Formats: sequence, structure tokens, C-alpha cells
Amino acid sequence: MATWNDLEKYINSTFDVYKDAPAGMVGIVFPVGNRSQLVFIHRTGNELLGEWATIISPIGKVSAAKLKEVTTEAYDLVCGGIVMLRDLVCLSHSVPLADLDINEFTVPLVAITVSADALEQKFTGRDDH
Repeated sequence: MATWNDLEKYINSTFDVYKDAPAGMVGIVFPVGNRSQLVFIHRTGNELLGEWATIISPIGKVSAAKLKEVTTEAYDLVCGGIVMLRDLVCLSHSVPLADLDINEFTVPLVAITVSADALEQKFTGRDDH
């Protein structure tokens, strides 16, 4: 991979793309056991750091009290950090595109998906994708 367009082509040819993704994002709904998890990928970066892709997966709306528990739980995750996207708590991870090997994208993609689903199940008890 070298560019966002290359990654976007890979995603579109490999995964069942979620058609209602927000503008500028590519979405995928992954099956996780008897549940599913929504994941978005979008282009990020700047002149200094170059072009990156960010993988972000919603955990859900959580109360302020539970937010401390969610962030504490996320401490032990192999990849990803807790971020807010509008009114949703999400798990997010970014990868540089310049010299990206496909495993450097797919491994974090799976890790974020599975981890976000587990956090969603534990802290919201819901399966909103």
C-alpha cells in the first residue's frame, strides 16, 4: 500500500462495505460470533507525518461514570485508544500508509473490531453494530 486510494480499493475488493458510512469514511460490518461490529476507516495525517489511515469502531454511548471503567479496561488492549466521536465512545488506531504492508492494516483492524465489540458488550450490553 502506498496511498489512501490503494487502501480504499483493497477494502472495497476484500470486505462487504457498509453503504451508509459517513462521507470520507469507508465502513465495514464484521460478524463477531453471534454479534456484529461496525468499523470505519478514514484518511488522516499531515505534511509532517504523511498520509495515515485511522481505524475507528464505536463502543456506544456510555455514562460519565462508566467512561472511567472503559478507559481503565482499554489499558490492557494490544492496540487502540479510547476516543470520542460525536456522542459515541470509540476505539481507534492509526497506521501510516507510505510503506504499509497489508498485515499492518488487517491485524489492527481485527484487533480493534474484536476489542470494541467486547467493550460494547461489557459496558453497554447492546449490539448496535
